[in-house]
Amino acid sequence: MGCVLLERSIKINWFSVINAMMDICLIYSSILLATMFAESSINVSKLAVFLVGFPPLFGIAILIFYLTGLYSNQRNQDMRFIVINVGIGVVIQSVVTVFILRWNEALRLSLITLLISICIQVLLISITHFIFRHLKQREQRNKRVLIIEGETSFAQAFIEKSYAQSKWYKNVRVLRQPDKDMLITALLNADLIVFGDRIHEKESLVRICLYYGKEILMQPDIYDLFIVHSQIAHMDDMLTLSVHPHKLTMTQRMCKRALDVVGSILIFIILAPLLLILFVIIPLTSQGAAIYKQERAGMGCRRFQVYKFRSMISDAEQRTGPVLAVENDPRITRVGRWMRSVRFDELPQLLNVLKGEMSLVGPRPERPFFTEQFTNENPDYMYRFAVKPGITGLAQVMGKYSSTPEQKLRFDILYVQNYSLWLDVKIAFRTIYTVLQKEQSVGIKQSLMEGHLNKEIGV
Repeated sequence: MGCVLLERSIKINWFSVINAMMDICLIYSSILLATMFAESSINVSKLAVFLVGFPPLFGIAILIFYLTGLYSNQRNQDMRFIVINVGIGVVIQSVVTVFILRWNEALRLSLITLLISICIQVLLISITHFIFRHLKQREQRNKRVLIIEGETSFAQAFIEKSYAQSKWYKNVRVLRQPDKDMLITALLNADLIVFGDRIHEKESLVRICLYYGKEILMQPDIYDLFIVHSQIAHMDDMLTLSVHPHKLTMTQRMCKRALDVVGSILIFIILAPLLLILFVIIPLTSQGAAIYKQERAGMGCRRFQVYKFRSMISDAEQRTGPVLAVENDPRITRVGRWMRSVRFDELPQLLNVLKGEMSLVGPRPERPFFTEQFTNENPDYMYRFAVKPGITGLAQVMGKYSSTPEQKLRFDILYVQNYSLWLDVKIAFRTIYTVLQKEQSVGIKQSLMEGHLNKEIGV
C-alpha cells in the first residue's frame, strides 16, 4: 500500500484581492495625475505605452505590500503601519522603474513627475488601506467576546493587546477554568470564544463551541504548532497526518546559505559608511571598545562568540552577572539607546553570518545562562535550536523585545516547522518596518486597561 499526499485547498481572501486590485488602479491613476501636474501637456502615446507595457513594474509595489503584511489579517495595522509599508513599497517600485527606464529616452519620466507620483500613491493607497482596515475593525469591534482562561493570567494580557490595537474588541467577558455546563450557559451571549493556554479539558470545551457554531480564537500550545501545517495523507482508507521533523533539508540549507552570503555582503556594502561612523562614535562617547564579543548558543546548542556594537557601559554585568535589559536600563549609553531602538547594535553579526555561525533569518541566539534557565522552565525551548540563529526572526517581527520567552518560543517553533526561503524573504521585508518601530524595542508600558473587563464570570 502506498501513501498518497493530498493537496490542501487554497483559500482566497477576496477582501485582500479587491484591495490589491484597487492599489493597482491607484498606482496607474497616480502616474496620470502626476503627469498632469508636472507637465504642461500630456504625451498620450508615451503614457499609453508606459501604462500598458510595464505592468510588472507596478506589480513590484503589490508584491512589497504583500511581503510587509498589508494584505494579511494582522490586527496591528494602525495608520503608521500602513503609511510606512505603503511608502516602502512605492519607493522600491519607483527606484526599480527609474533604473529600468533610464535606458529608454522615450519612456523616461521626469524627476518632478516621479516625486509627485510617489506622494500621490502613498497618500491615496494609505487612505484606501485605512478605510479597508476600518471596515474590518468595525465588524470585529461589535463582537461579544468570551475569554476562557486557564492557569495563566491570559485574559488581562489579551485585553491589553486588543486595546493597544485601537480597541479591536470592546465587549469582553472572562470565564476561568469552566466546566461544560458553565461554558454552555456563557456561550448564549458570545460571538467569539478566545482560549488561553493550559486549560483543563480544552479539547471537549472546543468541541462544545464548534457544536454551537461559535468562532474560536486560541493561543496554541507548543504541541499544536507541531501539527498546524502537517500534510494530509492517507493509507488506503486510513486518514493520517504527515508531520516532518524540525530540520531543514539539504536543498533548503544550501539555498539559505547562498542567501545569507549574498545578502550579508550586500548589506555590508550598503551600510559601510554607517558601520564606520558607529565604530568611531561609540568609543568617543563612552569608555570601552566599539565592538564586543559575547558567548551565545547556536544551532544544536553549540556555543560561539557573537559580535555586537557595545550599547552598554563597559563591564555592565561585572557585579550582577547575566541580566536581561529592562526598560530605561541605566547601563545603556546614549548612543546605545538609539542603536538598540533601530537594532543597529546587531549589525556586526553579519560577520557571524559570513562565518556560518548564524543566518540572516532565524531564532535569535541566546546566552547559555538564559538558555539553561528557559529550558528548565520549558523543555520545548530546545526545539528552537534545530536551525541556525538569525539576526532577525519571526519572533522579532511579530513580537517585541519585552515578549516573554514562551511567547517568542511559539514564533520560533512556527518558523522552524514552516520554513521556506519565501518565509525568510517575508521576514526580511517586515524587519524594515520593525526597525522603524521604537515601541518594539522597549518594555511594555503599564497598561491603561485596568478595569476594562466589563464583566467576569466563574471563580
